[in-house]
Amino acid sequence: MEGWRPVWGRPGQVAALVALFLLLPAAGAAPAGRLEEARAARDAGDYRTAERLARAGAAASADPVWVLTLALVLADQGRSAEALAVLDAPRAEPLPERERLMAEGYAHLRGGDDFAALRAYGEAFLRDPDNAEARGAMAAILDRQRGPHGAARLDGTPAARAADQAAALTRWGPEVRPPAFARRFELTDRAIAAQDALLARLAADPAADQALVRRIRLDRMVALRDRARMAEVVAEAEDLARLGPLPPYALQAEAGARLSLRQPERALLLYEQLLAAEPDSIRAAYGRVFALVESARLGAAIGAADAIAARRPRFVASAGGPATAPDPEALYAAQLAAEVRLWSNLEAEGHARLRPLAEGAPANASLRVAMAGAAAACGWPRLAEAEAKIAASLDPEGLAPRIAVASAALARRRHARAAEAIAALGALAPENVQVRRLATEQRAATGWLLEVDGSLSVAEGGGASRVGDGHALRGRLSSPLLAGPLRLFAEAETSRATPPEGPVARKRIAAGLAFEGVDVRLRAHGAANLGAREGASAGASLDWSPDDRWSFALEGERFSRQTPLRALLYDITADAVTAAVRFRRDERFDVSARLGWLGFSDGNRRWWGVATLAARLLSVPHWDMTARAELWSSANSAPGGPHFSPARDASTTLGLLTQHVAWRRYERAFVHALDLHAGPYHQRGVGWDWVAGARYEHRWRFDPGGNWPMA
Repeated sequence: MEGWRPVWGRPGQVAALVALFLLLPAAGAAPAGRLEEARAARDAGDYRTAERLARAGAAASADPVWVLTLALVLADQGRSAEALAVLDAPRAEPLPERERLMAEGYAHLRGGDDFAALRAYGEAFLRDPDNAEARGAMAAILDRQRGPHGAARLDGTPAARAADQAAALTRWGPEVRPPAFARRFELTDRAIAAQDALLARLAADPAADQALVRRIRLDRMVALRDRARMAEVVAEAEDLARLGPLPPYALQAEAGARLSLRQPERALLLYEQLLAAEPDSIRAAYGRVFALVESARLGAAIGAADAIAARRPRFVASAGGPATAPDPEALYAAQLAAEVRLWSNLEAEGHARLRPLAEGAPANASLRVAMAGAAAACGWPRLAEAEAKIAASLDPEGLAPRIAVASAALARRRHARAAEAIAALGALAPENVQVRRLATEQRAATGWLLEVDGSLSVAEGGGASRVGDGHALRGRLSSPLLAGPLRLFAEAETSRATPPEGPVARKRIAAGLAFEGVDVRLRAHGAANLGAREGASAGASLDWSPDDRWSFALEGERFSRQTPLRALLYDITADAVTAAVRFRRDERFDVSARLGWLGFSDGNRRWWGVATLAARLLSVPHWDMTARAELWSSANSAPGGPHFSPARDASTTLGLLTQHVAWRRYERAFVHALDLHAGPYHQRGVGWDWVAGARYEHRWRFDPGGNWPMA
């Protein structure tokens, strides 16, 4: 029925009635005046009069035009069920099929059932491919149902529909995962290209719809965010905001971009603005948690993550049925609440929360990646590596498992494997923040490394044996890795003390070779000693960790740096051998023991040993407090020499170490720590007394390779 479109507007209504007059059989036709009167009433919106006339006409005439007119008038009034009943009512002669389908489509359309309308119009179109009205109605429905590509195939591509097509590609970009990860931006790139072309086309049109131009630019913001072109997102957001407030989906894109660009405070404001407008937006709620973490507001981040997890139901309904389907967001919300604790100095609690989740969903790759992160945070590199490999086996193409595997390899000092994996990740996802951070950590672990340790000391008591006030400064510069796990290093050290005999200083310059293998580190060095006693030194050390909890160390040096400064005043040197063992259950419990031997050049032989137990008493964001107990004892074969060498002595001290992260900004941080300890001391032949000590330390971290402790 070419030229007939049953739409809500008056011209469409007139056209529908005229078409019915012209196309239906003339036999038995109703009086033209009455039909014209019904048409005029419908055109004027007087549906009650139009319905009365149509019913009268249908009762007086067998002409199907009256039945079709009545159905249209009923649909005009929103009475779609009655309209469909009129069309389906049995009659001696069926209604013309094309006109019946068109009227049925219109009735469904007015009743809000787009899919039934699409089916009716589609049947009419299949019967008559030249039916422009059916084609246009189908295209309009597809536009409304966010199917612009299908609408374009039916009815062309005007600018607004082209914008809808690009917006659809933008939506599909992050959701449609191509077989090859390298093609993940394929749809997003097509969307941006289409939006750029459309904006150029509209810019050349003086009569272009500026509201449409703004909508395209807003959609392009989202596509740019998905393409990780974050600086462009922020620039476009700032420009568009001058013309009016941004809609929520654009604010979401801007907030994500600012978070990626390390502007967490600005991102937090945007996420809170989004949640004020849309309290149920789960994406904005997640984004707010990440912004709080990166703003170092860790307590608030934990509370926000817990609130999300508490609000999520365990099961959700599907298609109006009972709530029997597990809510995937509930699992991720619980995972996020655990991971925030890992980032907030609550490693044990975070791991404890993640473990039952992973046990309940052992094939969930995301949870396995989180478990790898938890193990790394707890200081268990082998477990972290195992969990990362499980995640990679579950999702071989996933980016997060591959990052976890590379990170675990780097932590185990599998440098060649880590370098290969990180290079592959850099080629595959150069825009990814975690990939860039991992590459920075790899450069820090394998490149030049500068370590500086300094201290000032104030000592009281000790009588003739006291060492007095002093200072020490030590620096080590290590070269990048050379052949495999080898690297060169150079050290410089200066120390000074003020015993009763007068000030004494030592300077030491050393160079050596280090082997950094998987779970083992070897160092050998030679040194020149200057100051109170000159001479050459040589030494070696071994550190070995057979598993995630036990570690062993062995060190030996001729003319050792352990030689007391006071001994140097009397031209006495000492060779040293030290052995150590440590059991570290986790960050909350640590026990270690060290046993040492010093062979002095004056014939004295000293044995000493120390056992230390540390237990974390308190862990909260930015703060932790650890109790320490230490038992120390020594024995000298030739007591009474010019340096302090009692026949036997021992001490037991209890202490408290408090650490506070005063400031943190991504890789940069300032931590200060206070270590207080006191306890009884006994020396054979002298008796008991009390000893106490205090140490205040600053630790500055400027990048992954820079830690500067100063005490």
